[in-house]
Amino acid sequence: MKLFTQGFLKRKVNTLSHIGLLLICTLMIFGTSWAQLPNKPFEDRVVWEDKDSVKISFNFRTLGFTKNNEYFNRIADGYTLFGTQFNPYFSYQPIPSFRFDAGFYMRQDYGTKGLQVFEPTFTFRVKHEGYNLLIGNLDGAMNHRLIDPMLDFERVLTNRLEQGVQLFKVTDGLFLDLWVDWETMIYRGDAKQEEVYGGFSIAKKWEIGSGLLLSIPLQGVIYHKGGAIDNHPGPLQTMINLAGGLRIEEGDRQGITWGGSAYYAWFNDFSISRLLDYKDGRGWYFNVEANLNKGLKLMVSYWAGNEFISLLGGPVYESVSSSYKKPYFSVPERSLVFIRFFHDITLGDGIVLSSRFEPFYDFQRKRVEFSHGLYLNFRGRLPVKGGER
Repeated sequence: MKLFTQGFLKRKVNTLSHIGLLLICTLMIFGTSWAQLPNKPFEDRVVWEDKDSVKISFNFRTLGFTKNNEYFNRIADGYTLFGTQFNPYFSYQPIPSFRFDAGFYMRQDYGTKGLQVFEPTFTFRVKHEGYNLLIGNLDGAMNHRLIDPMLDFERVLTNRLEQGVQLFKVTDGLFLDLWVDWETMIYRGDAKQEEVYGGFSIAKKWEIGSGLLLSIPLQGVIYHKGGAIDNHPGPLQTMINLAGGLRIEEGDRQGITWGGSAYYAWFNDFSISRLLDYKDGRGWYFNVEANLNKGLKLMVSYWAGNEFISLLGGPVYESVSSSYKKPYFSVPERSLVFIRFFHDITLGDGIVLSSRFEPFYDFQRKRVEFSHGLYLNFRGRLPVKGGER
């Protein structure tokens, strides 16, 4: 298996081949509706009705979290995240197709004094024929539904806020999400560069038989760093991640669903002056899943990467180090097997307690490492007195 994987990953393919592979990834076995990690409890996409009778409402989103990474490799550091997030905001909906949200977001990391993040949040929302346009704070993080090599789950804990513009549509047969996240703004003469992320996440679904649905997901993230008015000596950088695959969703069968999926992921650095170890890279990501009763889920994943660099994804998938003590370390090939256990308990309306245990085996280092976490999501909405039509 190791010799086969090494030989396969070292094959050189041109750009047209990359695009073709995005469309012909081979499916392993039947899949469930959560071919990416089952992050639905962490999706906080705002849902509002055209005939909503509440003109002004008070809303809040809270998250208590602890995540411990027991990593001892030279690619991804081991550390613990432990804290609380709180995002209260008021919504004003003067007409059915327009809404304005205003509030603030704060994050406290336990073991420190004060707040690590305290920022105002503002979002203009327009809805027309099923499409939602957002300007301001986006429905980001897990709402994009990207696979873990493309978007790290930890961003919901450490980089929750995204600001820019977003267009999305969600139906039974289509998921469409396009966005621009303006990460760093610059002004004339700044000693830093502007940083911008753009992305897309598209999944089209078809019914192919009784209880079976075929879907093709396509995903991408583009990163730009530069600017024409800054006073920074660094070169302009432009990089891209793409991923695509196939999956089949099977309806519940006595409360249990089995499944799997396959994705091909690609990285390319289009910068004229490259700062990274690799210009391009690729990887295969396979998943086999079981959705059990009482909120218990099992997912087995295999990642085979070669010179792959992720712009926003999990650091364990990369061929370059994000380690604090080994920042210049790199290894061309990464072969990992994950066994993930997820358990979600709905305690009440808008209250979900989630736990995760995710060991993985590193074939290059011949070593098992793991992470585990506990999360409590609580969301609510209350009409403001006098705000009803």
